[in-house]
Amino acid sequence: MGIKRIAAVSIVSVALLGAGSVAVFADGGWKKGEGCHGDNMSKKMSKNLDLNDEQLAQFEGLMGEFKDFRQSMFEDKNQTKADINALLSAPKFDREKALTLMMERAKNKVVTVEKEAPDLVNAMAEFSDSLNPEQKEKFSKMVEKKMSHGWRGKHHGSKHHDGEYHDKERLS
Repeated sequence: MGIKRIAAVSIVSVALLGAGSVAVFADGGWKKGEGCHGDNMSKKMSKNLDLNDEQLAQFEGLMGEFKDFRQSMFEDKNQTKADINALLSAPKFDREKALTLMMERAKNKVVTVEKEAPDLVNAMAEFSDSLNPEQKEKFSKMVEKKMSHGWRGKHHGSKHHDGEYHDKERLS
């Protein structure tokens, strides 16, 4: 598996995670564990987009697919942390082992994307295609706004969409 293929699949997976994050984090995210915000999120999306019952069912299907995809993408997160910590704790940093670890993790991500992305893309398409033009515009703006805040959120010293830092004192 070539570096270009790994890079391309990694870019696609990041884009899918970013686009899907609006669904999962629409009401603030998974702060308390599995399924905690599912009902609130569905209600919020239903209200914001004025979804009918069929659209709501498709949105909930999208949420389920995204959660499965995200879980698969990060299922080895704890092992990765342990491996990195072991590399950093060693008397001498093992560059070859670090590179092998990175390549292995990238290949695992590629396999996950190839296996699970089609279901996620289909769920995204079904939900998107069910929306009328006004709903699509609102949803698109929600995705754009969520993706502009990045992974850290809008109140952690990161730039907001207007280019200003929210936590100016911390960055001074």
